[in-house]
Amino acid sequence: KDESKLSIVLSPKDQPLDLANVKMKFGAGNADCIIVIGTPSLDGLGEFYHKNPRLFFETPIINIDNSPANEKFGEINLVDTKARALVEIGWGLARAVAPDDKLSLNEATLALAGIISSTDNFLGQKIGPETLSLAAEAIAGGADRQAVLEALGPVKSPPVLQLFGRAALRSRYDKSGNQLITIITARDFYKTGTTPQDIPSILRLIAEHLETPAISLLLYENPGDKQISAIISSPSIDAIKKIGNRLHAAVRQESAWPSTRYRSFVEAEEALADTLADIAA
Repeated sequence: KDESKLSIVLSPKDQPLDLANVKMKFGAGNADCIIVIGTPSLDGLGEFYHKNPRLFFETPIINIDNSPANEKFGEINLVDTKARALVEIGWGLARAVAPDDKLSLNEATLALAGIISSTDNFLGQKIGPETLSLAAEAIAGGADRQAVLEALGPVKSPPVLQLFGRAALRSRYDKSGNQLITIITARDFYKTGTTPQDIPSILRLIAEHLETPAISLLLYENPGDKQISAIISSPSIDAIKKIGNRLHAAVRQESAWPSTRYRSFVEAEEALADTLADIAA
C-alpha cells in the first residue's frame, strides 16, 4: 500500500492467472453502524447514499442533528432542536459512552470551534446553559480560541463584540441560585482595546444573546487597581430595587451597581451569594 493505491498480488500455484478472469467489484461496507451528523434526511447525503442503498438499509444508523426538519430516519435519533451546535449532541453521546473521559486539547479546540461557528461567536440566537457549559469545559480543557477565530475567517469584530465573546466564554449558569454569572478580566479589556466604560454595552448584549434567568451577575476586574466590581441585572424591576436597597447600590434601568469592590472574583461571589439567592427565590 502506498499513498495513492492498494496493490494486491495473487500468486496461483498451478495454472497462470488470466487478467481477463479478474474483476473488481465493490460491495456494501462492513460497518457496525453509521453515524449521520447534521443531515435532516438521507437524501441529503447525495450520491454516496444513492450509490450505497444496501449499506444504509442493512446497517443501524445513529442520527445526530439539531434541525426541526429532521426526519428521524435512524434506529437511534439524537435530535435536539434546542441545541445551538451539533457538537453539544455529539459530546453528550461521547460522554454517555465514556463518562470519565475529558476533552483532549484537540477535542477541546474542535468543540469550541463548533460552538463559535454555530452561534456566530455567541451573537446568533439566544445561547442557553448547555452551550455555555460545554464552551466553559472546552476552555478549561485548553481550547485554542485564537486558532479557532483565525480558522473561521479574517473578519475582525468591533472591540465591544470581541469583549462580549470573551465574556460569554466565561459565563456559567448557577442552577441552584437561578443565576447567570459572567466574568471579565483586566486582560480581556487589554486584549480587545476596551474599558469598563463599555460594560453597559456588554450588559445589553448579554440580555440580547444569552438566556437570562432571574438574576444575572457580571463581575469585572478594573484594569487600574485590579479590584473587582459587580453589576446585578434582572428583568424584574422589583428585584433590582430590592437589590439596590440591600446593597446600597445605584440603580440604572434593569441593573444595580454596588459601590463595594472586592479583592477577587471568588470573594465577590461569596459576598453576594446570600443576597442574590434570596432575591432569586
